[in-house]
Order: sequence, then C-alpha cells, then structure tokens
Amino acid sequence: MNGPFRTINLGALGQAREQAPLPKKDGVLYRHPNPDGTRKSCGNCVLWVSGEEKCSIHPRDLSIDETAWCGYHIFGTSMKTWPDFPGIMPVTPEISGLRMAGPGVACASCRYYRRQGETNGLCVAVAEGKTGQPPIPVESRGVCARYNGM
Repeated sequence: MNGPFRTINLGALGQAREQAPLPKKDGVLYRHPNPDGTRKSCGNCVLWVSGEEKCSIHPRDLSIDETAWCGYHIFGTSMKTWPDFPGIMPVTPEISGLRMAGPGVACASCRYYRRQGETNGLCVAVAEGKTGQPPIPVESRGVCARYNGM
C-alpha cells in the first residue's frame, strides 16, 4: 500500500499466480490479457451494448466506436440492450480514459513496451523519470492506464 492508495488489478480475478506483477506507480492500473488472447476494446467488454453500439457506463448520447477502449474494460460478452441502472451517473470519457485504440490495446503496441519473449516484455513507462528503477515485467497482451500507442 502506497500512502492512502493501493494498486488494484481488476482483470486478474481467477488468473494464474505466475502472471506478471502489477506496475508500482500511482495512477497506473494494469490489466492482465483477455483470456481468449484478443486485445482489449469496447467490443469485447461486458459494459458494451452491442444492440446500440454504445457503452453503458458513458452518457447514452455519446457516440463510441467499438474499437475504442477505456480503463473500465471488463472482458466478456457485451449486452444486447441498454441496462437500467437507477441512480448511477454516467462516467465522462475524461474519467474513464476513453480513447480510440484501432484494433484494440495491448502492451505490445505501446511505445513504452520492450519485448523480451513471445508473450512478455518490460514496461519502461513505470520506471520513466525515476533514477535506478528497473522496467516492470508485463505481458504482451496486458495493458495499463499509461498505454500510449505507437
């Protein structure tokens, strides 16, 4: 635990214990790869409403492409119809980190990624600016909140 904050990995539930450790920098949320090997995108998130081509956590009138991605991504089958969440306010793109991602996001397509093997590498973003801190091991199909496509 770092100060009043702690690092949370929402994507590792039920995952194997030998996966890469979480980056240790404030504001970085690392997500392990999708179980089917695909890159993360709105189209493979449980919060996506495929019948409307919209995201259920963002304002309903917001146009979002299914190849976009945000930090709230939860891998799974999308919904067919808009859910009714009484009392829950939508999240702005600024808060969710919504961004266009092309074919989806993954550490392997980030400018901070340094490939080490077929499915793993090092993230230099977490160590950036800190003298003597080594890069953090990550999985090539994982992604974090500091993703910056090449």
